[in-house]
Amino acid sequence: MENLKTNAVTALPLDTIGTIAITEIPIEDKKNAKQMAERILAANKHLQSVYEKSGAMHGEYRVWKLRHLAGKKSTKTTYRESDCLFELDVAKVYFSPRLAFERNRIAAQVQTGEKVLALFAGVGPFPIIIAKKLKTQRKSAEIIANELNPIAVKYMQQNITLNKVGEIVAVNKGDAKKLLKQKKKWANRIITPLPHTAYKFLPQIIDATAVGGVVHLYGFGEHRNEKTKKKTNPFTALEKKIKVECRKKKRKCKIIFKRVVRPYSPFSVQVVIDFIVK
Repeated sequence: MENLKTNAVTALPLDTIGTIAITEIPIEDKKNAKQMAERILAANKHLQSVYEKSGAMHGEYRVWKLRHLAGKKSTKTTYRESDCLFELDVAKVYFSPRLAFERNRIAAQVQTGEKVLALFAGVGPFPIIIAKKLKTQRKSAEIIANELNPIAVKYMQQNITLNKVGEIVAVNKGDAKKLLKQKKKWANRIITPLPHTAYKFLPQIIDATAVGGVVHLYGFGEHRNEKTKKKTNPFTALEKKIKVECRKKKRKCKIIFKRVVRPYSPFSVQVVIDFIVK
């Protein structure tokens, strides 16, 4: 499993995805960025390339703008997690090794016979890891993996074949709202790892959830007030959105799990809230 780590040589945060390291260089160190990247390669023999996040996520598919710093000039790699392999291009698709714990947490919950909607599936880590675990246990489920980015869809199809889970995972290309509208009260489980905007899909998500079904909703929450600097509850705003939308749909819901997934900014964190729709 590859995860967020801090390089011992440079003290820089690194996302290692296969043979590629993606880092963030502080403004005061920009002039030494290439030398720092060379030191990262020297300290991590399995790495072949180092890239810097040179801007915020951009475009319809929210991919990172990357700048090559050292090593091989290639953004294609193969990433291993939970006995699964994922081929991807880090410059053309969104992928985060930081969600490894979440992928395993949810995979451990899925039961045989479930109908699962894996929304915003990218190159397929959530649905494929779930399917591989079920297959290893000689269990099965029906998983529909939805993704809008056509390049990510292509990689997901390759990864489904690579991991031999095609009998469990079906790919749906296109707008998640359109798929959700076609699946009224169908899903026993819905996974939504798009923290910036997943809450905007709540009306359709609630409609698509079967009675007793579970939704894993990702979002952002303020953990410290920017003006007062006082600590705040990062789950409050997202939990309120869930309850409001369920009331609008005349369906009851029950929050069953909350977790801070990772830090995001000085005042906010990424969170996940699991809830049952009744």
